[in-house]
Amino acid sequence: MQPLPTVAETPLATQQYLLLQRNLIYTGITRGKKLVVVVGQRKALAMAVRNNRTENRFSGLLARLKGLRQSVQQVVLHTKVDGSCN
Repeated sequence: MQPLPTVAETPLATQQYLLLQRNLIYTGITRGKKLVVVVGQRKALAMAVRNNRTENRFSGLLARLKGLRQSVQQVVLHTKVDGSCN
C-alpha cells in the first residue's frame, strides 16, 4: 500500500459538475495526512456536498486494461510457443 500524501489539494469548479459528488470530495479531503487545501468556488463545494448520488464515470480505463491484458497474454503465448521474446 502506498503511503498517504502529506498534503492533498482538491480543486473545485462548477464547470466540472459531473465530478461534484460528495464521495469524491470526501476522498480528496481524506487523502491529506497533515494539510488539505480546497481551491475553487464555494458554490462548487456546496453543490458537491449536497450531491450524494454517485455517477458512472466512463474513463475508458476498463477497456484499456482489457486491451493490455490481451496484449500480455499474446506475448506470453508467443513466448511459450517458440521460446523467443520477439
